[in-house]
Amino acid sequence: MNNYINTDPGFRKKLLEALAPHFVVDELEFNTPRLNKLSWAYLNFLRVKNTIFVPGLHTKEDPLALQQIQQFYPDCKVIQVQGCEELARDGGALHCVTWNVLADVYECPKEEA
Repeated sequence: MNNYINTDPGFRKKLLEALAPHFVVDELEFNTPRLNKLSWAYLNFLRVKNTIFVPGLHTKEDPLALQQIQQFYPDCKVIQVQGCEELARDGGALHCVTWNVLADVYECPKEEA
């Protein structure tokens, strides 16, 4: 779950009350009074088997997000992909732009001569 403890404690409480009975909830926490507006994008990571690609936003929260997600998924290799700021500003990140990639090899239609 994202860092709501610093930004919206009331919403955090409601969300935890709804999720905790059904899930183990891990929370990103940045301990900063002024959180970057795009910090939500760290949770829009892409997982491919045992590798997790975390959006990099060129912010001071980047290393903290990477470290925490690695702790949440100790059996995975976690890689930060820098340059995801524009994706995040458009409302998505790595998971959003890859969710429709097929598991099998996709064959493009052949061009007609």
